[in-house]
Amino acid sequence: MIFFSGWGLLVPIFGILGAAVALELIVWTGGDLPKSVVSTYLAIGGLVAAGACWWIGSLLSRPRQDKRFGTVVMRRRSHSFMFIPMRYYAFIYLLIFGFVAAVGAFSK
Repeated sequence: MIFFSGWGLLVPIFGILGAAVALELIVWTGGDLPKSVVSTYLAIGGLVAAGACWWIGSLLSRPRQDKRFGTVVMRRRSHSFMFIPMRYYAFIYLLIFGFVAAVGAFSK
């Protein structure tokens, strides 16, 4: 069963990219950090993943102009992952990374 359509395969790649950004920030700053700083880096990684999903998803689903007739038509091909449009994964990534950052910040 195919879980993506169009460029929807980029959604998990953006999630991995956001986690990689967070881990790279943690490693780059020394690794032995307070939990609040690690949570901040996780939030930054979530913003990277969410921004990429929203920007690329909105860019791919914008209307285009038909050159032959000069009319504006919607693209017929959808870009989704697990039947959810690509740009809506921005909110899902914000929730996931935000929840992990909040749990990490308030844990003992």
